[in-house]
Amino acid sequence: MSGRAIAVLFGLPALYFLRKGWITKPMKPRLLIYGGLLAFQVTALHVCCAYVHNVCLFSMIVTTSDVLFELKAV
Repeated sequence: MSGRAIAVLFGLPALYFLRKGWITKPMKPRLLIYGGLLAFQVTALHVCCAYVHNVCLFSMIVTTSDVLFELKAV
């Protein structure tokens, strides 16, 4: 959630300054690079959180099935 807020706080002023013409030609590639890095960071964060969630979910399923198997064996 905070990644999206940071992206909005970066993107909206950047678009505003671009429309007003306050961004010089040499600054445009840097602005694009910084925006791309920010987007990559947000995407990487989402992928990492999804991976951790899936690993935790899988470990809960495996642990639960092991416990159920042991209860049936008794």
